[in-house]
Amino acid sequence: MSISRARAAIVAPLFFFAATFPSWSGAYAADTTSLGYSDEIVVQAVRGVKAKDLDVSTTIVPPDQIEQSPENSVEEILQRTPGVLMPMLPANELHPTGDPIELRGFGSTPGRTLVMVDGIPFNDPYFRYPDWQQIPKEQIERIEVIRGGGATTLWGNMAMAGVINIVTREPQPNEIRASIGYGSFNTFQADGALTAFSNDKLIVGLDYSHTQTDGFNKVPASQNSPIFGDTSSQSNDGDVAAYLTPDDDQKYYLKLGAHYEKENGLQEAIANNAWGTYEARVGGTIGLAGGGKIEANGFYDQWHFSTQNASDQCYNQFPVAASASSHCPGNIASPANASSYLGQIENAPYVGEGGSVVWKPDLASLGLTDILVGFDGRVTSAKDGIQVYSRANPLAAIIAKPFVDVHGQHRFEGFFAQGTYHVDGVPLDITLGLREDFWQLTGGSVSGTGLPSADFDHFDPRLGVKYQLTDALAFRAAIYEGFDAPGMNQTFRSYLSGTALTLGNTDLRPETNTGGEGGFLFHDAAVDVQVNGFYNSLNNFIQSGKLCNSTTACGAIAIPSVFGAGSSYTSITKNFNAGQAVISGGEIIGTWQMNDSVALDGSWTRTIAQITDNFALSKVVGGIASANAVLPTGTQLGGVPPWTALLTLRWEPIQGLHLTGSLRSWPGFWTGTAHPTSGRNSGATIADAGAEYRFLEHYAVFFNVQNITGRQYFTSAANFGASTTAPSNIGTPFNVFGGFRVAFQ
Repeated sequence: MSISRARAAIVAPLFFFAATFPSWSGAYAADTTSLGYSDEIVVQAVRGVKAKDLDVSTTIVPPDQIEQSPENSVEEILQRTPGVLMPMLPANELHPTGDPIELRGFGSTPGRTLVMVDGIPFNDPYFRYPDWQQIPKEQIERIEVIRGGGATTLWGNMAMAGVINIVTREPQPNEIRASIGYGSFNTFQADGALTAFSNDKLIVGLDYSHTQTDGFNKVPASQNSPIFGDTSSQSNDGDVAAYLTPDDDQKYYLKLGAHYEKENGLQEAIANNAWGTYEARVGGTIGLAGGGKIEANGFYDQWHFSTQNASDQCYNQFPVAASASSHCPGNIASPANASSYLGQIENAPYVGEGGSVVWKPDLASLGLTDILVGFDGRVTSAKDGIQVYSRANPLAAIIAKPFVDVHGQHRFEGFFAQGTYHVDGVPLDITLGLREDFWQLTGGSVSGTGLPSADFDHFDPRLGVKYQLTDALAFRAAIYEGFDAPGMNQTFRSYLSGTALTLGNTDLRPETNTGGEGGFLFHDAAVDVQVNGFYNSLNNFIQSGKLCNSTTACGAIAIPSVFGAGSSYTSITKNFNAGQAVISGGEIIGTWQMNDSVALDGSWTRTIAQITDNFALSKVVGGIASANAVLPTGTQLGGVPPWTALLTLRWEPIQGLHLTGSLRSWPGFWTGTAHPTSGRNSGATIADAGAEYRFLEHYAVFFNVQNITGRQYFTSAANFGASTTAPSNIGTPFNVFGGFRVAFQ
């Protein structure tokens, strides 16, 4: 039997026997909370509305399904959630600024999807990519996903494509939890939590997580070189949380945390980076006389990001003549002759702080429910120091180029109100939301040269309806507007890569979206099905464009004096408000509780995401021959597969034994918007399987297998050809992981 067939044999019986013999004992029911529907769960992602009352597409991943998932980290679990698109690699194999998350095909530009932890914005405030290593799987209570702009009225910036909220566990009286696991690539994980103090009013909990791995080589064997290798990493995360409940009408919390992670040999041995965070959270709920309540929170995050990037000068798969100016080591006949050098060292400290206050009056006597009136605000201040280097000769040392010192601040404020009216005598709920947002860009400078300030305001209305056709069938629809301000790294950050210069652009305006969705929700004791269609018109679409592509043309471009003359560069690139895009499609999401011990979750999503107008960018870069290739119209956005399909089987054949098998499938799709030059990601179908056995009430063992068939697929452009200057990347290979959990309370 071949290795691939042997691996396939691990998962095949799981699907076959579950379908043929649904239950061996029937004595212990499987978790029946479906993906996407729960009668009683209050969704933090929409500031406290029950999931069953929502008029937009929603998925709730409950705690048992998170624990029993074959995936070992939160980003891998999200990657297998309907409508969520992410890089098909673990976060600890990716550069922190190259791990975007998107919902419903809004493209891979970071920041169009708001990620939160316990209702607090979690996207990195400078780069806007989430730091997934900061949320260990063992600390998650549930995951809430609101697809589309249905929550934009409540959250404003970055909620344009949707909201993902990760709810962490609260400490419980006398609780002790621990887990330990080991697997492929010398991966080790340990997690522990305990209640340090508890009485009838105060509870204090501690938790700590550690992960380390030798990683794997993302470069396929056919393109490998001595300069490439495994990406090893380690992360540590510790938190203390205190909850005070003076009486039934009051509850307050304080959370303090620290996180640090480091990656070594990020594809190349000389590349590494580190990301550290100190955070504080405070908040609470106060009940009001006569009903209603006030909720408030505040947060302060201090971040530090550092990176040492390598440049792959002299990498090529085919024989090419090396010019004297390229400093390559002779004629390159194969990747084995490639060499790399230290291209850039960057250190970026930045601070994010903010908070919100929400009033929730009790107006049920007027037929009004889920009334929310509030204010929120955020401020991000950043410094970014970049030291760039270039190769002096084939093997010798590097020569320092200018030190680039960037400063700037982004400020956000928003006022919002939302409520639902129940029509008397008709099973119809109407939800109206109103929000006014303000954004300011201030204090920008590049190495002492001041940058222009800017401000923006936007009105974000929302109207939704839910009509209960029968006890089991409801029609839902919503229309909304939203906005997404450009990130700080897009407005302020300027950096060099060899002879290529990228400039920040403080003239960028926020992207705005007008969208809507509609569909049906069917829910009974055994079946939960959502069928939704969506349409979004995205204006001021942000896309990079080249101002020049030769030293002669670049010599005519005005650039900050710290970078010298434009003629020193072969290309100069900026982000621009390029034009318009339309993103539309549909989704089918369902769960079938086949019997007491078997459940099947499945989804299929179709997305059409296209640039419809590139006039703005074409006007800016009209002098460049390749301008139309920079932003082609009428073709799929880069990073957005035209469809994705998911299937998960959950089975409990005997009491305490939980088996999970999943399939994930997608077709090939373009890596970047500037295709066909950007290359394509390959399509694939990936199978995972997991098993957990709970025994003696407090103990459990688990075993997970990912990519059972060992399918090799490209997760970045499949780069082939004589002009190739960077290798392709492949997705997560076959790997196993297992361990032990214990929990006392």
